[in-house]
Amino acid sequence: MYIINRRKNIRLIGNEHALDDKLIFVIYKVQIKVLWFWVTIKEFNEDEYYDAVDCFRYCTNPYIN
Repeated sequence: MYIINRRKNIRLIGNEHALDDKLIFVIYKVQIKVLWFWVTIKEFNEDEYYDAVDCFRYCTNPYIN
């Protein structure tokens, strides 16, 4: 798991999963911090990276056009 972007209590992370030596896939998650733990708002597949970035951007600033 690695943090791609973080602003205050919202973060976008990437989590790698390996099925075997050759097949690795990534799941992106937008999370919000509640008290002392992180809650996943939405998960995205590796093909939906830009959707995950847009979701993160909207969560940090909902007034973007």
